[in-house]
Amino acid sequence: MQESSKYNHKTLYISAFFIWALGVVLMPEFCHGWDNYCWGYWSEIIHNKGLTAVYADKSPINYPPLFIYILKAYSALVPDGQFFKYTYCLKALTWAFDVGSLILICKCLPKQSKTWHYLLISALSPAWFYNTMIWNQVDGILAFWVLLALVYALKGQAKWAIIACIMALNFKIQAIVSLPLIGLICLYNKDYKGLLVGGLIGLVLQILILSPFIYIGQLHRVWLMATGSMDYFPYVSMNAHNLWHLLYNGDLTQMPDAQIVAYGISIKNLGLLLFFLSSACILWPLIKGIVVALKSNSAERFDLNFEAILLMHCLISFVFFYFNTQMHERYIHPAIISSALLAVAYKHWWQWLLFGITYCFSLESILQFLGLHIYHTAVFHPKAIAVLYGTAAIYWTYLFIKTPLFKKVT
Repeated sequence: MQESSKYNHKTLYISAFFIWALGVVLMPEFCHGWDNYCWGYWSEIIHNKGLTAVYADKSPINYPPLFIYILKAYSALVPDGQFFKYTYCLKALTWAFDVGSLILICKCLPKQSKTWHYLLISALSPAWFYNTMIWNQVDGILAFWVLLALVYALKGQAKWAIIACIMALNFKIQAIVSLPLIGLICLYNKDYKGLLVGGLIGLVLQILILSPFIYIGQLHRVWLMATGSMDYFPYVSMNAHNLWHLLYNGDLTQMPDAQIVAYGISIKNLGLLLFFLSSACILWPLIKGIVVALKSNSAERFDLNFEAILLMHCLISFVFFYFNTQMHERYIHPAIISSALLAVAYKHWWQWLLFGITYCFSLESILQFLGLHIYHTAVFHPKAIAVLYGTAAIYWTYLFIKTPLFKKVT
């Protein structure tokens, strides 16, 4: 990963601020109905009953603490009885993290002369802003922390990578999917001191995040929320256009994933098996490189190729989304960040266009924000979108195979 010493911070930050401000001015009040209702209802619970009720028995709240704190602040700022009316304003915060991801991408570019151009190109992509500005979901915040952790891990700064991982996990449990890759990068860079210090700081940070629940004796409820989130919707697909839409017909949001496929294996367990096997294949070159590096006494040094790491992250995000059951349509969102960086830094524009268009089709087929009259056509059909996702993954795999994971330090 290269970072220019001639980087024009001022221009970048000014451009980023205007993009954020423009987004805030233009953001529509329109939101996804159910998610918008949840934000309002959860805020009402927090405001009326306090944090003691957040993870109480039969509580509908199933997000980790950091988002709860955001809703706590929201409920304190909004007038009583108006919790549902202003939930669209939460977009401004998520958009700030989206723009923060754009800044991280630009700071990773080897050439900085046209940084603001790439900032604008990425920001104007519907695949980038749809989840935040139209849907009013918060996957952009998760994606920011995951990208930050990847960047720090590649720089050999394991301490900060661990801190970013703690923030990601406490925002959305799905961050756990990226942890093996980030951890392996830290191990390859042999930053053992950073891992130790980061682990200690991360432990203190985690205690601070959980301190309100520790104080009121609700820590076990946080654990139950985290472990129970896996089977919160025990169905084959929660509108994720993935492998299961190619194999089954009908409304998969009503098909239990405990259904047996063969030899006593359920659809859920088959999906988990496919996910773990494919993840192992993706991570194997890095694992093998770590073993070789530990055994080698050679003075030659090889760094990890950031391009290959980004492709690995795209593929890990894909197999998590594509093979597992219970997936929501937005769970592939972190790959948007890596895909964009692959485009602007390494000129892999086709994969960005294909994946971005597919992601937009997927979200729009569910939300129907544009009010088109073609949602019944093939282009918006779950099977067609699943094929497009698979095509993007095949292209990522092709790029990954031909991209060296290690590069000799000169």
